[in-house]
Amino acid sequence: MATTPSTKWWSKDTVVVITGSNQGIGYEIARQLAQNGLTVIVTARSEERGKAAVEALRKELGTEAQDLVAFHLLDVTSDESVAALAQWLRQTYGGVDILVNNAAISRAETEEKIVDTNYYGVKRVTKAILPLLRPSPAGARVINVTSDLGALKHLSNKYRDEWKDRDQITEDQVDHFIQQYLGELKEGTWKSGGWQENYASYAVTKVALNAYTSVLAREVGPETEKVYVNCFNPGFAITNLNDYLGLSTLHASTLQEAAMTGIWLALHPVGGPHGKYLDRKNLGIAEW
Repeated sequence: MATTPSTKWWSKDTVVVITGSNQGIGYEIARQLAQNGLTVIVTARSEERGKAAVEALRKELGTEAQDLVAFHLLDVTSDESVAALAQWLRQTYGGVDILVNNAAISRAETEEKIVDTNYYGVKRVTKAILPLLRPSPAGARVINVTSDLGALKHLSNKYRDEWKDRDQITEDQVDHFIQQYLGELKEGTWKSGGWQENYASYAVTKVALNAYTSVLAREVGPETEKVYVNCFNPGFAITNLNDYLGLSTLHASTLQEAAMTGIWLALHPVGGPHGKYLDRKNLGIAEW
């Protein structure tokens, strides 16, 4: 899988929004896409860290990238913050061509906060940006960053078998999946419910994200609105997120390697994958 497809369809007028892109994989995706000449909107919860990331990108990429990188504050758990971003994008750029849902957390003061960020945050941003996605011969793209922890193999409850056929999953079912987990978590029965025990809330949200990707792909398929929707597992890389999880980085990938599949999905020519789960380790479409 090449990092940059040979058929170039994009330009500086191609607008990319990347959530949680002031550091880690999101930052690396922003860096490479700006390097390829696209206009990139970096977003972060912290204005200070977000603006610092933009300045670092401009400094690295040089004068040609001065107008290609911009920042906007975004808290994916806030309806008001998401609405403000959408309004600014409409007024400033007229629309969006690529959305990368990268923002995620692995720990917080409550488990509900993890769920609100990693699952409902993706839905909140996606539903706000969808009306702004611009139809084109190349097709707009929605790219969700997932994790190996979101694989069905990590579950030992009914969803492991019921969700093997992704084409039958509905959005209501995904929401119910999340609410069932939160309910069992509140009751203290989640450990006997067949949920992933290690990093449970993070893992559950990534399972839900994979399922939601399939749901969204059917709603906005390239046959109708020309929107390609996929998710990708960047593999294990050296990031603050994995540091929070307390995982060893001995065999971790570089950020450049981790971002590779996301870059490919953003820039692939017309007729690329749709509604798929891509795994960087296997360099292609994988079983969920």
